[in-house]
Amino acid sequence: MKLRPLAMGLDRLVINMLSSSVRLGLEHVFDPLRTHAIDMAIVVCDGTPEDRVLIVLAHHTDGVKTVGVSKPRELRGLEALRAIKAYVHGIKGLRKMLFLTDRDTRRSDQLPQEVLKRLEGLHVKSLHSGEQGRLIKTSVAVDDRELELLVLFNDLDREDLARHTIEEHLLTAAEEVLGIDIVREHIRRVKGDPKLAWSGLGKETQLRVMTELRERRDLVEEVFPQHLLALRELDA
Repeated sequence: MKLRPLAMGLDRLVINMLSSSVRLGLEHVFDPLRTHAIDMAIVVCDGTPEDRVLIVLAHHTDGVKTVGVSKPRELRGLEALRAIKAYVHGIKGLRKMLFLTDRDTRRSDQLPQEVLKRLEGLHVKSLHSGEQGRLIKTSVAVDDRELELLVLFNDLDREDLARHTIEEHLLTAAEEVLGIDIVREHIRRVKGDPKLAWSGLGKETQLRVMTELRERRDLVEEVFPQHLLALRELDA
């Protein structure tokens, strides 16, 4: 899978993904020059490091399709769903969309209802829906267009973390690379805040973890199972 930014210039998403692809030696999965047409898009709802993780996940995803990637300005979490009509009308032939966001402190059993309620509030009709773990799938009608909508929540349901974010997955990978005791001590120091625990590892250690994820598909499958499932659904 190749990733193509839906913004150009000094956009933060473009900068992060370009720098990460270079540092990890994965330039082949990033298509900043818009050389391929797209009919699928990924919306990064919470920013960094989701954008950097996508570079590694695309590397491990079979398929040759190009997917657009975007981060709506000033919209975070499920608020990013408010941009769905702009994407549908702005990308000719758009068939599938994936919104990637943190579960944060939400109850897991309420996630499908919250997504459908937000879509209803946006006057986006859900034709039918289902779920696989933290992946919610629904077909929607946006004005006169129909498309497949996927909403994926970052979450491994760890009890030692106060919130469920993309860093939860990265910390779980870090336990494999650095050792469980080291990582859990970082988590204890910051009282279970996954973002502070991940940032506390430092940039060199973070790069070491990301490099291990680049090299080890088995580790990616262990800590990002729902993400690989979502990307396969998108690429199908």
